[in-house]
Amino acid sequence: PLMGQSVDQAEKDGGPVETIVRSVSLPKPMGLVLEEIDEKNPNCGVRVVRMSGAAAEASQRGEIDLCLGDALVAIQGCPCEDWTFEQVMDRLTETTTSTKTSLQQQQQQQ
Repeated sequence: PLMGQSVDQAEKDGGPVETIVRSVSLPKPMGLVLEEIDEKNPNCGVRVVRMSGAAAEASQRGEIDLCLGDALVAIQGCPCEDWTFEQVMDRLTETTTSTKTSLQQQQQQQ
């Protein structure tokens, strides 16, 4: 998806969707605002809905490839695709100064 475009919107636009998983390390506070992917299914994982602080600055400098709508799939190497929002937040707050996350990004293939 394009910066600011959700994964849902990219899928609605048609065409095949390629899934890419990237690892990102961010200092705390990370500057990511997360929400459940599906409010009706709490064990569906979370996605990025807004960036500020460390995440936004690193993204603007080109140091990380992070987009709105990216799904969080691992924290410190531990898979979290089916965690609740609360479980993800608990794990993120347990980490020390820097958090390594893996994010899944879906992109339209041309």
